[in-house]
Amino acid sequence: MLDSLFEGSAFKMFLVRWFGRERPTNAGRRGRQARLAIVDAANVDGRRKLVLIRRDNLEHLVLIGGPSDVLIEPNIAAGAAPREVPPPRPVPTGDTLRSHRHLRITPGEWDAFMDDVAQTLDKFAVPAAERAEVVAIVESTRRSIVAA
Repeated sequence: MLDSLFEGSAFKMFLVRWFGRERPTNAGRRGRQARLAIVDAANVDGRRKLVLIRRDNLEHLVLIGGPSDVLIEPNIAAGAAPREVPPPRPVPTGDTLRSHRHLRITPGEWDAFMDDVAQTLDKFAVPAAERAEVVAIVESTRRSIVAA
C-alpha cells in the first residue's frame, strides 16, 4: 500500500509543486487535524531532494527527483529521538604505538603492508585527496611501529 503511494506520478507532482511553498493543510477544515504533511526537506544536489513526510503520526523518508524515487526509510515514529552517533576513536599515540615493537616489524613488512593499503584504496576507488590523507596518517605511525 505504502509503495503504491510513492510510485504514483500525481504524488510526485504534488511534492515537487508544493516543495518550498506554504504547506497545504486540512487542519482548519471542520476541526480535523492534518493527516499528511511535509515535515522537512533538504537538497541533495541540483536535482534530488530528501523529503520527510508525515502521515498519521508516522514519518517516511523519501529521495525524489532522480531517475527513480526511493523510499529510504518507512514508518519512522513521529518525533522519534535521533540515533546517537558514537564519538570518533582516538588516534593511537605513545604507548599504544610502542606496543607494536615486540612484533619486530621490518621495513620490508611495512612496505608490504602499505602495498596492501594502496590496493584496498584502489579497490574502493578512494579519491586522490582522501587517499593521500589516509596514507599520510598511516605513514605517520611508521617510526613508532617499525623496528630499526
